[in-house]
Amino acid sequence: MTLSLVRKELRSLAPFIALILVLFAFEAADVLLTEHPDRHGIARLINSSESDESIFTELFYFIVAFALGLGLLVREHDEGTLEFLDALPVGRNRLFFTKILCGIAVLSLLPLSGNALVLLLQALSRDSLEPGFHLRDILRSLAVESGVMAVYLGIGAGLSFLRRFAWLVLGLAFAFYLLLSALDFPGVNLLNIFTVTDYAFDGQSLVIPWIQFRAALVIGAFGYLAAWALFHLQGDRFSHWWGRLERSAWKGPLLGAGLVFSVAVWIIVLSYLSWKQVEDDPGLSAASGDPMQAIVYPSWTTSRALRGSFEFVFPSNLSHRAEAVMGRAEAADTAVRAFLQCESAGRIVANLASNARHAAATANWKRLNMDLTISDDPDELGAILGHELVHVYIDSSSDGLFSRTFDSSRWFHEGLASYLEHRLFRAPDQVAQLRRIAAFAYERKQADLEKLVEDPVWRRSYDSNLVYPLGEVFLHALVIRYGDEAPGNLLRAAVRPDRPPSLSGLDLWRDLFLACDYDFSAVAAQYYATLKRLREEHAGFVESLPEIHARVYVEGPWIMIDPRLDGELPDGAQMIGRFRASPEDADPLYESVALEAGANYGALRLNYPGAAVWLQLGLVVPECNLPLFEEWESYRLR
Repeated sequence: MTLSLVRKELRSLAPFIALILVLFAFEAADVLLTEHPDRHGIARLINSSESDESIFTELFYFIVAFALGLGLLVREHDEGTLEFLDALPVGRNRLFFTKILCGIAVLSLLPLSGNALVLLLQALSRDSLEPGFHLRDILRSLAVESGVMAVYLGIGAGLSFLRRFAWLVLGLAFAFYLLLSALDFPGVNLLNIFTVTDYAFDGQSLVIPWIQFRAALVIGAFGYLAAWALFHLQGDRFSHWWGRLERSAWKGPLLGAGLVFSVAVWIIVLSYLSWKQVEDDPGLSAASGDPMQAIVYPSWTTSRALRGSFEFVFPSNLSHRAEAVMGRAEAADTAVRAFLQCESAGRIVANLASNARHAAATANWKRLNMDLTISDDPDELGAILGHELVHVYIDSSSDGLFSRTFDSSRWFHEGLASYLEHRLFRAPDQVAQLRRIAAFAYERKQADLEKLVEDPVWRRSYDSNLVYPLGEVFLHALVIRYGDEAPGNLLRAAVRPDRPPSLSGLDLWRDLFLACDYDFSAVAAQYYATLKRLREEHAGFVESLPEIHARVYVEGPWIMIDPRLDGELPDGAQMIGRFRASPEDADPLYESVALEAGANYGALRLNYPGAAVWLQLGLVVPECNLPLFEEWESYRLR
């Protein structure tokens, strides 16, 4: 009888099986035909979160499992077959567990097919440095991912008895999670079931976030418990009660009230999140030299002004600073266009009420953003305006190519803006602050050009703000090699009709250089030679900076840092550190602390529920306008 039930369930789940097999075929074809299948390391293969597509993959897996769970148990009642099954010599428990186990088995085909592809690619990618198949890590990955699929199914099964209201309740639960996150509720990260498979790697060994996994299993268990109880209630008595509710005059008003309540909850949550983002902006204030100082705005009204080709929006209480910027705008626009030899971008909207100085990722050729609170020095504000104008003209001259390929172009965007900021709008001696940072990065082996052109790869290991000094050095090297017209020629090469589409990384830059008849390797050699010269020029400064290490350990509810210095702390320097939960976390998600040698500092363990935490240590020094950071280090939490 049990085998008959299993066959019946598998027949009803055949559409899901077909969907999974089709998806596997498409994924395998995409990897084998459009990528280099022999260039995949194990850390990249096992459900790697390096890819921007990983969260969408997890979301898709959840939708498939949730949809399967919605129909798994209630289908028998809705189709009128439950009474027939009750007449057979099988109990509700056997029926329930047969259905659940068949659902889990079908859903496990998703991670099974994915890890089978991993095994194939690992076999193709093995070399003398990585000869093994990593079968243990692949099997652990398969077990964890199958467990996660079971959790997804449990959530769907538990909510399935709500029928059409299941998605509504799911949406309300998600809104509640966002609200708890905004309130920094302790342990709220444990509710994020999508981060269980954001694995960390200790070298080439897979580290499972067991705390997050156990929390997900608890959530899934509650779903199964609710599903089991409600499944046992299915029958004549339950149908009679449910039918009375369906026919009740209160059904319409209750449904309307539920919809209004759900909309109101989302409005409240989104309004609070928007307010919190403005009130609690975590940006660093580089101008003040304090990396922990958040920008706080006074109350102000907004004013507008038209000056030449600019439309300015600025806080009225800082109108005197806005006047200093507006008075320099046309001259700065002319200087940037003259250097890049490009046409005017037309009307430019300059938002001087922004709380972000560098906004290339959101800027386009019609808008720039500045923060007037960053300085009251007109020359400083003029230099910042010039920096932002370069971003505008990079986009307008390249028809937006470098924004569409921002992961491969951020270093060039910020490098060219920083180069022209110091060349056109600052005193000659001010560039030394930026180039000391480049010299430090070269000394610490943090100047690899091949990594610099891949921003997601760069951020995994190094301070993301190094694109400013290192990009400036590269542009300086480019101008030394090919003259002042070289940056503009590269921008124009981006809009040539025969440019190959879909290039990224080094391939993109080699193509642009080749179109200009430039030698990328020669400029790269000049870049490293310039860094070596800067290292010698600032030898005293670089050699005065001690290396910073730390012992990281868990003590009760805290993750503790015990910082250590290899040398003496320079006069006026301050040790700092910052945490992140994942290599893919954006800068605003970092948790920063000021450090002192011999003192222990902590971060709440519940905020980092994974198997590892990432820590980056650094120094704030008076001689540089940005903090100097060591590489990111991953610390396994035991």
